Amino acid sequence: MNILSEILRKKNKNFEELSVEERAIFNRWESVLAGGKIDIEKLKEFLKTENERLIESLLGHDLLGNDKLDIFIKAQLRYGRLILGMIESPETSAKFLENHLKRIYHINE
Repeated sequence: MNILSEILRKKNKNFEELSVEERAIFNRWESVLAGGKIDIEKLKEFLKTENERLIESLLGHDLLGNDKLDIFIKAQLRYGRLILGMIESPETSAKFLENHLKRIYHINE
């Protein structure tokens, strides 16, 4: 029995008795607990989407007078960009080296 089923049992509830919101949360938690391997491409896509969301937050909200929120959003964006850069750096380095070698040795594709 998984942890979520155990919680429902202790609360004397079953899945069908949950509200729509509770079911959505239950399903999301169930998928997280199911785990799986981290897919680098999915992680990169998530980080790119999250960075875009943070940029939209900075552009779309009136942050004047809310220095804490401004700093928080900028810190999230900075860390997201750093992580994405670390993930993509081997790929970027390989492409740079390949292009450099093509130029040096006059290789055209």
